[in-house]
Order: sequence, then structure tokens, then C-alpha cells
Amino acid sequence: MSLGFSLYAPPKCMVIQELVNSLFADSLVLTAPCYTPRIISVTPDTPHFLEEGKSLELVCVFTDGVPSASAKWVFNNLTMSSIRKTLPGQTSSITLKKSDISRHESGKYSCLVSNSLGSRSEAIVSVTVKYGPELKFRVEPFDKAIDGENRTFVCEDIAISYPVPTISLLYSSDNLRPPLVTARKHKLNYTMRVLKSHTEAFFCRASNDVNSTQAPPITVDVQYQPMVTVKIEHSELKEGEPLFAQCEAVSNPPPRRLYWRLDKSMKEVGALGGKWDPLGATVNSKITLDLSKVDRSQGGSWSCIATNVLHNSRQLTGTANFNVTVYYPPTDLKIRSSLSNDASDQIILKPSASRQAQLFCVFSDGNPPVTVTWKFFRFGQLMEHPSWQPVEKYHNLRQSAITFDDPNESDSGTYCCEIESGKFGKFEACANLTVMFEPDVPSLDLKSQPMPVTLPHTAEFRCEVPKANPSAIIKWYLDGVSHDPTTQGHEKVNYHFKSWSVARIVLSPEKHRQLVWCSSHSEEFPHEKTSYKITLLVNYSPIIQNSSNAYAMEGDPATLICTVISRPVAQVCWYKNNVPITPEYEHEQDMVTKVVKFKDERTVRSELTIRQVTEKNRGDYKCTATNTFGTSQAVVSVLKPHPPRLEDSLLAQFIPDSSVNLSWVPAQSRYPMKTWYQVWYHTSIRVQPSAGFAQVSSTISALDRNSMSEISLVTKLDHNFTRNYAIIPRLQPGNFYHLFVRACNEAGCSDSINRIFDFEPSHSSPSQLVTKEVNLKEMTILEVTLSLVVGCLTIALCYLIGVLGHLCEEDPKPGRHDPTHRQDRRVIARNKQQLHGLCSESPDEPQQSKTDNS
Repeated sequence: MSLGFSLYAPPKCMVIQELVNSLFADSLVLTAPCYTPRIISVTPDTPHFLEEGKSLELVCVFTDGVPSASAKWVFNNLTMSSIRKTLPGQTSSITLKKSDISRHESGKYSCLVSNSLGSRSEAIVSVTVKYGPELKFRVEPFDKAIDGENRTFVCEDIAISYPVPTISLLYSSDNLRPPLVTARKHKLNYTMRVLKSHTEAFFCRASNDVNSTQAPPITVDVQYQPMVTVKIEHSELKEGEPLFAQCEAVSNPPPRRLYWRLDKSMKEVGALGGKWDPLGATVNSKITLDLSKVDRSQGGSWSCIATNVLHNSRQLTGTANFNVTVYYPPTDLKIRSSLSNDASDQIILKPSASRQAQLFCVFSDGNPPVTVTWKFFRFGQLMEHPSWQPVEKYHNLRQSAITFDDPNESDSGTYCCEIESGKFGKFEACANLTVMFEPDVPSLDLKSQPMPVTLPHTAEFRCEVPKANPSAIIKWYLDGVSHDPTTQGHEKVNYHFKSWSVARIVLSPEKHRQLVWCSSHSEEFPHEKTSYKITLLVNYSPIIQNSSNAYAMEGDPATLICTVISRPVAQVCWYKNNVPITPEYEHEQDMVTKVVKFKDERTVRSELTIRQVTEKNRGDYKCTATNTFGTSQAVVSVLKPHPPRLEDSLLAQFIPDSSVNLSWVPAQSRYPMKTWYQVWYHTSIRVQPSAGFAQVSSTISALDRNSMSEISLVTKLDHNFTRNYAIIPRLQPGNFYHLFVRACNEAGCSDSINRIFDFEPSHSSPSQLVTKEVNLKEMTILEVTLSLVVGCLTIALCYLIGVLGHLCEEDPKPGRHDPTHRQDRRVIARNKQQLHGLCSESPDEPQQSKTDNS
């Protein structure tokens, strides 16, 4: 390493690192050392406080560096004018002086020292300028308010003084009053409810270390509705006395209207100040109410009303109320029922469907309140009514009511309504009440019991209804059918009617058992109430209703019938020739007795049956009926019947299809036997138109209700019918027909009736036929003789071939459905001889002729 000195070059400094590095180099050049400047002190110390207007001097002492340093004071990035001095010991100072410093020059002042090496040293002094507050006082949103509204008081230090001031908000200038609020700040906001009592000013004060200040005071215009007061001499008056009152109103702004009003009529009374004044003119703040004579309509709640208008055009009303009591007596006292609006001293009360009724005591309203008392009198005596005792009292009403839950006869009487007023005494109204009610259930009594021996007779009944209002209407019923009364009447007893009715009922065997009752109702109560029912039983002696004779042939049975009605049931006995028919007699005579009793308990039928009738059994029989009230008898007989009798009334009429319609008067018979008819005819065939008859054929048919044999037949069998019919079909023109009809019963047959018809063709037209009826008297002797000969030859022929005997034994048979089909064969045997005798005259028993006339 080499060491060299440069004696002729300017001195040069080296930093310490460079010096260290050169020690290790090959050669070393010695130069002076370099270093940065350093601030030694700053005066005054930081922070520094001073009042506004004072002088400020800042001194910064520092060591001068190598190379030489520069120094300056900087405020808000601006280099301030300053003085630099060199001090001994390689130090220097730089001084900043300012006189009358302002609040705006508060801040940080920096002392900056640096040299060319880029080294820099800095010292900061904080300077604070102190100054007093400046106040601004206001009310938000404005300085007018309605009583009770909130307002915000703003007290603001617009100078933003330092140090921070203490701000106080005060009400009124009285220092003895504590502040409303105190705070250490630049801006104080205080919200409070302003009242109409806040009539003085509000103050804002602020102070700090520098000074104290006060803002101009503020008075808030608090507006409020009128405050109304009323003075009255007498509030309770009798009708007709004077009324005097005074009213005064205080408000901000003053009232524009001030008037009286009676609340129940809502009408203004004695308004002062006239109509609304749009210009804002005020009215008098006092008015007077002076009524010389007060009446009941002027009693009640009165009001004195004042109105004003606020800054926001809002109208406010103030009211003072007072009551005026006007006393007056109740009038028009009367009593009425719930069923009518008309008052009367005589009231008839009919319960409604709800079975509830009311009595009202009606009167005009009185004052003071009245007490209503009901009284009930019956038969002139004060009674305790069971349904509404104790008597209720009603107050402050124009009507009072008593309720009957179920009005009845015991509610009838005199009702008095008494009202009492504390200032006018007592008043009373009365009415007689009659309660309408349903008739009682009627009672039925049998007043006289008839002796049933002699009929007809009468029974007397009495029906009574003890209580009804209105009077009861009594109706009689006999077996459910209305029956007219004999007499009836009514009687008024106290508050109701007593009704009665008498009915007389005629008794007869036909009405032997009758149900009797009565009912009651009235015009107001139409529902009928019935009494208990009495069954009337009529006792009487026997009455024989039905007895009939018996008709029977020898050996036939016969039944005698005797029907008897009576009460009690009769005992029936039979007699033959006044000899009682006993069981021994019945056995001896082959008889039997049968008794039938009916369900009506009064009818009995006795039947005496003879099993086989002989001549010994025929004759009269006596039926005797006996009970405790008498005896009745009837005579019947067993008779022998005879054949019916048939009149000669046979008529014939031609009908289409070559048929003849026969008709005749029904047979007559005295016996209750069935009657039937036999019809037959003989045919005479004309051989030549002028040569007479060649042969005769005959048919016979027994006609009854159902028979339809060879001829079409319609007939009535009962002898009570007026006519019978028979149609003979398919007759041949040109022939003679001899027609026969006879009537028969079980006792035999009548004589026959007959007609002869000449049935010949019409000369005008072959298709037309002419029927001619010919009597036997009109026939020629030859024709009659010829007919007899032909008949006798026919009979002889029948006997020869054995046919006639067969036909004579066969009786004409009725239809299978006719009752005569079951007739006794013994009757046919007894009539055989009679029928056989007729065979020679009229063949009524042969079979249908097989000869066809065509």
C-alpha cells in the first residue's frame, strides 16, 4: 500500500465507509471527513400556546456540517422569512419572528437543516393561537310555535374558538335561574317543548380562557288556543227563573269569535263579534249570558266557545262547559198496555203469542228524577202481587213498566202508578185491568137418567165452564157430530164469567150406544177444550126385527129365523101351538135350534131348523124374546110352495140374421124360490107354396142365466126383474113356427104360453123376408088338424124307438153354473109326472132336432 498526499488539490471529505474501504487499497489518499448537520435545540418547546395578537419567536440551533448546511423555517409548506446566525463552536441558529399573530397562524412550524450530502434534519414546533368565542343564536325551524310543540335552540360558536368554549342556554335574564343546558362544545343544539307559559326571552352564553360572550336574546311566540272561564250565579233553577253567566277568553293570538252554545241544540246563543273577520280584528274577550225566564228546554250542558287562528292558519277552539239544571214537574200521567198505544182507565189484556204482557205508566219527563211506584188493588184492598213484588222503582224515565210472564185471572184488578218528585210532590194514575184467558176445561154431568122402559125418552146433560174471559162458547157433540144445546147462559163473577149449557138427547133403540161430550172455547181463544166423554147406553125391551116364513116340499129341510134387538140381550124361545119347543121336543120332531149373538151385544138371531118337513110339521110357530124390560113375540109358518104363475104376455120380434127375439113378463111367485124358464118351438115345413105342411120338427131348451145351447139366449132369472129375453136363431123363411114358454121352480112348472109365426119370403124381393104372427084361432081347421096329426105321429115314432121314454125322464138342464143345476132330484121326480103329461102336447124334453131346414 502506498500513501500519498495531494498538497495542491482542494480539501475533499470522505465519508466513513469510503475511508474504511481505502485502508485496504494499494494506495491511500488522506482527505478531511464529511458529516451531516444536526439540530441541537428549538425554542420554545412544543407545543406552544399564545393568545391571538401576541408575538411569536421561534429559534432553531443546529451544528453546521461538512460541507456547510442550509437552514429554514417552513409553515404550511411555505418558507417563512427568518434570520440565521453563526454561533461559536461550528454551530448556527435560525430565528423566526411574527408580531400580532392571528388564529389562522396556528399550526406546525418545521425547522429544516440540510447540506449537499443530502442529509436533512427537521424539528417541529406546534403553535396554537388561543381566541375567544363568537356566538350565533337561533330557533329552528322558526321562532313561532303552538303551545306544546317542540322547538330546537341552536347556540353555535361560529369562530370555533380555542380552547373549546362552555356554552349555556338560559331562560329569562334572571341569573338565579339555572341554565336549561350547559355543554363544552362549539355548537349546542337543545330541543324542548315550548309552552304558553314561556313568555320571557331565551339567552345563549359562551366562555373560554380567552373571554366570555352572550348572543342576543330570542323570544319565542308561543300561540295557544283560547282559555275560557265562566262564572255563573245559579246553576240549579226552577222553570221561569232568570239565568245569568259571564264568559272570559284569553288566547294568543286573541280570539276572533266568542259565543254561547247550548250543547243539546247545537245553536249559538248571543254571539259577539259578528261574522268572521278576515282582516284578523279581534272581538271582546268577555261576553254575558242573560236569560230572564229559563225553561226546561234551556237546561243541560252549556258552552262558552272562543276561536282564534294561528300563524299556520290553523283554527283553535277553547271551550268552557257548565251545566244548568232546570226543575219542572211531570205531567200527562196515564197507564196503557203493551197491546195498545191508547191510554184508558179500563184495560182488557189478552196475552200475546209469547205469553207475556206489560202495563206501562207513561208521563212527560219530570226533573228532578221521579220515583215510580206501582200498587195493585183487588176488591178494593191493596194486594201484594206475586209476580212482581216488591214493586220496582224507576228513575229518570218517561215510562215505567211491569211485566206479566203469564197473565191469568188472578192478575185482574186495579193498578195505580204513583210518581213522586222531590220538588213537586206526588202524582197518581189508576186503571182497571181485566185479563182475558182461555176457558177452563168444561165439566160434564148427567142430570137425569131416563127410565128405559118406554121409548123414546130423553137424557139431560149439563156442561159447565167455571172460569173464562170473555165468556165461553159451549158446543155439544154426540158421537162426534155437533148437537144443538137446549139452553145455555153466562154469569159474571168478579173478573171472569161462568158459563153453562144444558142438552137433552132423545133416546131410541137405533141409538142405543152414544158418546156424549162438550167443549169450550171463546172468540179470543178459538182452541177447543173438551170435557171427559160419557158413554150413554140405552136399555129397552126386545124388538123382533126380522121373522120370515119357511117354504118347503115334503121331505125337504126348512129353517125359521127370528132376529131380535134389545138391551140387555133377550132370551129367545120357540113355541108350536103354544107348546114350548124343548130339547126333548126337538129330538122327537127332528128339529134343531141355533142361536147366533152379534158383536154389538144387543142383537141375537135364533134359527129353528126342521130337517125333513112333513104335514105334521107344517103350521104356525111363535118366536118369543124376553129380557128384564119386556117381552116381544112373532108368528111364522112352515108352508108348502106352488109353481109360479106366468101371464100370457109372449111377444116375438124379427131381427136380422133370420132370428126371432122372444120376450115376456116375468113369472109371479109368493115364495122365495128361484124361477127359471123353458122355451121350445115346433117347426112346420112348407112343401109347396099352396100345398100346406109336409113335416114338423121341434126343439126345447131350458133357459137360465148362463145357458147358451142351440139358441143364443139372454135372460134374467130373478122374478123381480121386469122382462126376460130369448133369441131363436137361424129360422128358415117359408115355415111355420110354434113357440112355447113356461116358468118353473122347485114346486113345479106353470102352464105354457105360445105363439105361432108364419115366416115367409117377401114378394117384392127374394132377399127380403116377411114375418107373420098367426094365432091358433086364425089357423084353418085343416092346418090345425094337420099339425095335430104330425105331432101324434112324431110321438108314436119316439115311443117306437125308445127315445121318448128317455127324453121324458130327462128334465131340461140349466147351465152348469146356474144354482138350479144343484136342485134336489126329488123335486124332479115329483114333477116327472107333470112333465110327462106335457110330452103329448109339447115335446119339451127331446134332444135338439137334427133336421136342417135349409
